[in-house]
Amino acid sequence: MFQTSHPVVGPGFHDRTDEMQRLMGFVAELRAGANRWLAIIGPRKVGKTSMILELSRRITDVDFILVDTQEVSPPSLELFRTCALRVVDQVLGRELDNSLEVLAAAGEQLEAVLDASATFTALPAPLKSTIRALARAEMTDDFARLCLDLPERLAEALQRHIVIAIDEFQELAGLTRGADVLPIIRSTWQRHRRIGYVVSGSGRTLLENMIARQHSPFFQHFSLMYVEPFARAEAIALLTTDGGPGRPIVVEHAQSGALGYRRNEYAGDARAAPRCFVRSSYASALGLHDHESAARRVSLVVGASAGSPTHRC
Repeated sequence: MFQTSHPVVGPGFHDRTDEMQRLMGFVAELRAGANRWLAIIGPRKVGKTSMILELSRRITDVDFILVDTQEVSPPSLELFRTCALRVVDQVLGRELDNSLEVLAAAGEQLEAVLDASATFTALPAPLKSTIRALARAEMTDDFARLCLDLPERLAEALQRHIVIAIDEFQELAGLTRGADVLPIIRSTWQRHRRIGYVVSGSGRTLLENMIARQHSPFFQHFSLMYVEPFARAEAIALLTTDGGPGRPIVVEHAQSGALGYRRNEYAGDARAAPRCFVRSSYASALGLHDHESAARRVSLVVGASAGSPTHRC
C-alpha cells in the first residue's frame, strides 16, 4: 500500500530503477576509493529520502547516515555535532548501551558508555579524544572542522565506508558564524576517501546555485541527479498494484480519475500546488467518502493533465 506521510522501503518502494542503479554505482565507486559527491534534486515528496533508505536496505557492507538540516532550527554548526554523533552511534552501536546522540542531548557524559566498547578503546588516542568531546565541547569553527572530519578518521581507523546523506542541504547557504561555512565543508570533505556525500533538496534553484555556479565553493565537486515525478505508466501501476487490501483501484479509474497540477505551477515545491479534483467514481474506488480525502491521496500520485505523477519521499 502506498504511503504519503513517511518514506517507504522494501515492498512499499516502487519503480526508480534507473535512479537506484546510479546510486548503486555511486557506492561501488566509493568502495573503489573514489571521492564522490552526489546532489539529488527534486520536488518535495518525490522520493529522495525513500531512495536513500532503500539503498541502505540493499547494501549491508556500507554504513548510512541520514541528517536533515531542519533538525537544527535555525540551522547552525550544531548540525555537524549531530552528524558526528550519529556516525559514531552507527559504527559502534552494537557495543553501546545507549545512543551517544541521546546522551549528548540530555547533557550526559559519554565516557562510561564509550569505555565499555572494545572497538572504541582500540581507536587511536586523538580520535578517542575527539569522540569524548562531542557532548561537551563548545561549537567553534575549529570544533566544527573536527566534527566534519571525524567520519573519515573513524572510517579509516576501522576500514569501513560510510555514506552521509544530508537533506535540504540548501538551508546551509544561510548558515553564518565566523568564517564562511561552505568553504569549511568543502575543504574538509575533499580530503575524504572513505565517505561518500549525498545531498538533496527541494529548493531547486538555490541548491543548483550552491553546487554548480562557477564561484561556489562546491563548483565541479558534485554530480547532479534529478528526480522527477513518476511517469504516467509507473504511477498507474503504483495505484493499481499498491492500493491496499480491500481497496482495489481499477485501471480505468487510475487512468482517468484525477485532474492534476502542472509542474511549472509549483516550481519544485509541492506545498504550493493547488488541490486536485477527483471524480466521485474515483473517490468511491478509493473507498473514501469525500472528494477532499480522495484528493489528498491522489494528488501525491497522479497528475493526469500533465502526466506528472509523484510519490512520497
